[in-house]
Amino acid sequence: MQSKKSITSLFLFTLSQMNWRTKSNSSIMTLPSAAICTLYDLEVGTAQSKYFGCGRFGGECVFAPRPNGKAEDDGWVLTYIHDAVEKRSELLVLDAQNIIAEPVARVILPQRVPFGFHCAWVCSEELATAKTRRS
Repeated sequence: MQSKKSITSLFLFTLSQMNWRTKSNSSIMTLPSAAICTLYDLEVGTAQSKYFGCGRFGGECVFAPRPNGKAEDDGWVLTYIHDAVEKRSELLVLDAQNIIAEPVARVILPQRVPFGFHCAWVCSEELATAKTRRS
């Protein structure tokens, strides 16, 4: 499947490590402020913005593809959130096809994740291949 999408973060200005790597981008994701994540569809000209909430600040967003997904955006967007009010961090899991919907999951973390923490998604097959190469 040829992909036409990429997620980028203006806040951290990094290209995510997902299978949406091409020269022609049909959508981008930005973090214009640490409190909002926006997905732009460049082909249709639309945007979806996810507001994390008052006192809640996100980090770098990454894409985790659904195994055997049918569409290029079939998967999840992952980001660490720091909640300054609750004084805790969490991993927020969003549906990549509808980031404004309620989160798919929230994982409360036992300690704070620092601002600017970089993320990456590595599927089990890629991890196994990397381990084999190192052996």
